[in-house]
Amino acid sequence: MPVPTVVITGALTGIGHATAVAYARQGADLVVSGRHQTPGEQLAKELEALGGRATFVRADVRFEADVKNLVTEHLDQAGDRAVSSQPCLIDHLAHRDHGKHPVRGSSCGNDGVGGPE
Repeated sequence: MPVPTVVITGALTGIGHATAVAYARQGADLVVSGRHQTPGEQLAKELEALGGRATFVRADVRFEADVKNLVTEHLDQAGDRAVSSQPCLIDHLAHRDHGKHPVRGSSCGNDGVGGPE
């Protein structure tokens, strides 16, 4: 069975980080994102040392262009193995045509982004 490729937003801290570590320990291919490049690159190395394969994409889910880039990177890496349990991506896609901020009013973001307005 092919290994899924999982995208995790907010992977630099909190629940996002714990989720990335758990998947890496299972040997998953990961596309992890956060707002800060250097810590993100360090995270990718950490995840690889735990047994996963990781790509870091700097992304701020408040901005549609960043989300599109993240999704593109995820699909390019994963192909038909793409998996996302990230409600932020779903929230973004659901609201993009309604002129709403991608994460406002959702529970997205564990690094100071999102949450109730």
